[in-house]
Amino acid sequence: MKILIFTGYIPNINNIKINQEKYDFVIAADKGYEYALQINVYPDLIIGDFDTAKFPTCTFKKTELITLPVEKDMTDTEAALDIAVAKHPSSITILGGLGGRFDHTMGNIALLSKYDIPIKIKDEKNSVTLLKPGKYFVAKAEYKYLSLVPYSPAVSGLSIRGVKYPLEDAELTHNNTLGISNEIIATSPNASPYEPLTSNDTPCEAYSNNDSICDSFANITSPFGANQNIASPACEISFKTGKLLVCQSND
Repeated sequence: MKILIFTGYIPNINNIKINQEKYDFVIAADKGYEYALQINVYPDLIIGDFDTAKFPTCTFKKTELITLPVEKDMTDTEAALDIAVAKHPSSITILGGLGGRFDHTMGNIALLSKYDIPIKIKDEKNSVTLLKPGKYFVAKAEYKYLSLVPYSPAVSGLSIRGVKYPLEDAELTHNNTLGISNEIIATSPNASPYEPLTSNDTPCEAYSNNDSICDSFANITSPFGANQNIASPACEISFKTGKLLVCQSND
């Protein structure tokens, strides 16, 4: 199961590349239902305190509505994520939630580390996900820049190939900007579409569709999924310890 979540802040939603038919369940957090309706998506669930949106007065067929108190210990987005994760999906894509209020942006990024499920945050210009140690292939897709930001004090044993500024067995620390504004320029020589994964590698599983958690990640042969050809230039990222935010963006 793949789940799509609309947050309460999604500027220029019509410019976001998303294929709603790839998702099995859609959740709208608070004002997110208004954005969903703008692109003719009817949520399966609407949840929120509706402090930034009008209370949904029309009921959509098969849409469940959960009203939350305004004063609570979590955001509407976190509440939506908790429900999504309880459904045991293979991946979750969050639309919006970046930009706008800085505290909400940081909070949403922090939520990536709360759950043991692949989660991507995507807006008009950015795609952000959090990786654990392993090996990944990241496709250029529609993005110009690739940035790697440690979400732990340090990320060690980091190698990145097929980019303008490669690294080999390096360490990134959270107090510098070494990993910012790289560019994927070619498929890594080692990134064969049919290269087998070892048991120590972390695949991106079957997330090679353009709108899934890894529309940036091209899958290779693995015990977790079928062969997937790398459709665009792709780099190889591997690291041994720490947590790594992978951010793809455009100007």
